[in-house]
Amino acid sequence: MSDLVREPHSVPPPPADVIAAEDHAPLNTVAHSGARVSSAAIARSLRLSIVDGSMHAVMVGVSEAYISAFAVQLGHRDVALALLTTVPMFVGALGQLFTAGFVRVLGSRQRVVVVSALMQAVSHVLLSAIAWQRATSFAPLMLATLTFWGFGLVQAPAWNSWMGAQTRDVAREHYFAQRSATVTAVLLFAFSFAGLVLSRAQAQGTQLSTFAWLSALALAARTLSATLLALKIDPDPITPRSDTTWMRAKLALSKGRFRVALFVACMMFGAHFSVPFFTPYMLRTLQLTLGQFALLTAVAIASKAASFSLWRALSARWSRPRDGADLGADGMLAVLLLCACVMALLPVQWVWWSSVPALIVVQLVSGAAWGGFEYASLQLLLRDAPEGGEVEFFSLASSGSSALQVIGGLLGSVVLAWFSDGAREISASGYHGAFIASSLLRGVALLLIAPLVIASYRVRAQSISVGVQKASG
Repeated sequence: MSDLVREPHSVPPPPADVIAAEDHAPLNTVAHSGARVSSAAIARSLRLSIVDGSMHAVMVGVSEAYISAFAVQLGHRDVALALLTTVPMFVGALGQLFTAGFVRVLGSRQRVVVVSALMQAVSHVLLSAIAWQRATSFAPLMLATLTFWGFGLVQAPAWNSWMGAQTRDVAREHYFAQRSATVTAVLLFAFSFAGLVLSRAQAQGTQLSTFAWLSALALAARTLSATLLALKIDPDPITPRSDTTWMRAKLALSKGRFRVALFVACMMFGAHFSVPFFTPYMLRTLQLTLGQFALLTAVAIASKAASFSLWRALSARWSRPRDGADLGADGMLAVLLLCACVMALLPVQWVWWSSVPALIVVQLVSGAAWGGFEYASLQLLLRDAPEGGEVEFFSLASSGSSALQVIGGLLGSVVLAWFSDGAREISASGYHGAFIASSLLRGVALLLIAPLVIASYRVRAQSISVGVQKASG
C-alpha cells in the first residue's frame, strides 16, 4: 500500500512508505485426486474470497495498521519497535519453510489457512487485554505480535497455492484487480474509522481503552473471515504422498523460476531499512497527532484502491498479444519495474518534506506505486510457481523474503543509531540516514529486474519484426 499497511500474499508484508503488508498442491507432497469441481462452485468460492478479504481488511484497518502507534502509546522506544517488526517476521520466515508439512499434517491447504486465521483472531484477545490493563511490559506485546505475524506468514504459501488453483481457469488480472480494489476500499473505510475514533480518544486521554475496543472489533472481523474461509472450496482435493521434504524442496528449486521472487525479496530488504521507523518518526519527531497520522495513511490506501484499474490497463497495453485469458508477462514486468523505480524514490522524500500537505502528495504517489508493485508481483509469482509444486515454491520465496526483511530491519536500526551519534533519543538525522539508505538499496535492487524487462521487450520487438516481414513477404 505504501510503507505502512499491506494485505499479505506471497510477499510477506511490510507496513507501506508510510503505511505498512493472503495470497496449487505441494510438489510431490500431494497428488490431485482428479475430482471435478463445477464452475458455479468455483465462482461462489471466489465471491466468498472477496468478502473474506474484506473482513481481513477490517482487521488490518482497525488493528494491525495501528500496532506501532499502540506500542508508541505504551511508551516503547525505537529499538523495541524494530524488534516488534523483525522478530515475528523471522519466526514466520522459519515457519514458512514448514508450511508444506503443516498441509500434510492438517490434510489440506484450506485447513492451514483457517487455523492460522483463527490464531490471528486469538492474538487480538491478548492485544485487547494489554490495552485494558495498560500493560507496559514488552513481553506480552511481543507475544501478541509473534502470534499475529507468525501465523499470518505461515499461512501465506498455502493461501497463494490455494488461490492459484481457484483462479486457474479465470482471468486472474481482472479478478485480482476487482478483489484488491474492493478489499482496499474496505480497508480505507476501516482505517479512517479507527483514525477518527483514536483522534477523538487522544483529545479525551482515552487512547488505550479505545485501542482495546478496536482490538475486539478486529477479533470479530478475523473470526468471521476464518468462517468464510472454511466455507470455500479447494478445487484440487489432495492425497498424501511419501516424498521427503528435501526432495520436494529440491524439485521446487529446479522447476520454479525465482528471478522475480529474488527481486521482490531484495526490494523488501531495502524497504525494511525504513519501514519500522516511519510511525515513531511521524508521532515523535514530526509530532503529528493520531488524526494526522491516520490522514496520511488513509491517503495512501485510497490512492492504492484507485490505482488497480490503471495498472491492469497499462499491463494490457504493454503486453504482447497472447492466447487465452491471461495477459503477457512482459506487461506485468513493465508495471513492476515502473512501480519499483518510484518506490526507490519514496523514502528520501521524507528527508526533504515534513509538512502535512507535502506528505499527502508523497502518500498519493506511494499508495499507487505499492499497489502496482503488489498487483504485478502477485501475477508474476503465480506464473512462476511450478505446477504441482506451488506450496513449496511460495514457502521458499516467502521465507527468503521474510528473512531479508528481518535483516533489513535490524541493519536499519543500526543505521538509525549510527546517524544519531549513539544518543538515547533517536534524532531526525538518524531517521533521515535510514530513509536515505532505504532509497539507495531499493535502487540497487532494480538491477535484478531491469535486464529481465529489457530482454522481454527485445523478444517483443523481434516478434513484431518477424510478423512484419511475413506480412510484406
